[in-house]
Order: sequence, then structure tokens, then C-alpha cells
Amino acid sequence: MTISGNISIGDTFYRKVSTAGLVDPKTLSINQTNNYSLYLSFRGPCSYDLVSSNGSDATEYIFESATASWIAGLYKYVLYAQKSGSPITDSYTLETGTIEFIDRIDLNTAPVDQRGHYKKVLDAIEAVIEKRATKDQESYSMAGRSLSRTPLADLLMLRNYYYDQYQKTLRKSASKINKIKVRM
Repeated sequence: MTISGNISIGDTFYRKVSTAGLVDPKTLSINQTNNYSLYLSFRGPCSYDLVSSNGSDATEYIFESATASWIAGLYKYVLYAQKSGSPITDSYTLETGTIEFIDRIDLNTAPVDQRGHYKKVLDAIEAVIEKRATKDQESYSMAGRSLSRTPLADLLMLRNYYYDQYQKTLRKSASKINKIKVRM
């Protein structure tokens, strides 16, 4: 029984869960004959709660939902069984974990910044350095208020650090490219 993995938003979320062999503390089998339903709750940037439908036998439960309106992000989930008409305190956790809802690029019409963290920060630091080239004062004082700029030496040190980190990420991603060797 596993819910984890990735879900592409826009796809239909579909999971079949079998409770064969699972029993509650009162040694009742967790199945439809004993009036159990399964629930699946997601908590992250948004909250989603799904109720199972019955499968082909008494121990099979099906979760199915359209995901077009779901919000991308990392979610925690809990899969639990609850007897019909029982209070929520009388439920049994079957599985917990983390799952990621991923945007499908063909459904997202908004511009997407594909740069990673190090590249974004590097670009921002370089933009500050470029603007700083025309200004020679590091601090100002007017009417009892003062404004200080980050010293150019500190900006250059930060730039070097983020440049190195960015280069490491490029090397890592380049090493992941599959090479196909052919002999003729």
C-alpha cells in the first residue's frame, strides 16, 4: 500500500489500496463488510480530503480525483480507516508520508523562472555591482538619517561564492546526462 510519489497536476489522481490482512485494535478486519471507509488527507500549500469508493472486493478501496485545480507543492498525507458512524477519534492510521504535486508545464501558461537558487542570487549580486560602478559613495546622511551600502569588497566576495556554487550545480547536472556509446 503506497500513496507516495509525485502527482502531476491536471492528471487524474488514482490509487488502489488493499486492506487485506489489516485489522483494527478490536481485531475486526478493516474492510467494507465491517463498514470501514478509507480517507486520504493531504496538507501543504492547500488541503485536500478524499474519500474512497469501493473496489472489486471487500478489501479493495479506490481513490480517484481530478487534480486540475490543485496547487503545486510538497504535501504531507495520512491514509486512515474509519468505521461508518464512528467519531474521528475512532480511526486507524494506515500510512503517512510526503508527496509532491508537480505543475505540468503544458498546463501552466504563466512565465516560469527555471533558474536555480544560486543563479538567481548570482544575477542579483551582479546587477547590484553593475549599478554600483557609477556610484562612488558608500554611505549617505541626510536630516539625521543615514544609509549605508554594502561594501564592494563584500559584494565581490559574495559574487565569487555564488559563482562557485552555481558552477558546481552546472557540473552536477552535466554529469547526469546519459551518454550512449555506439561501436561501428
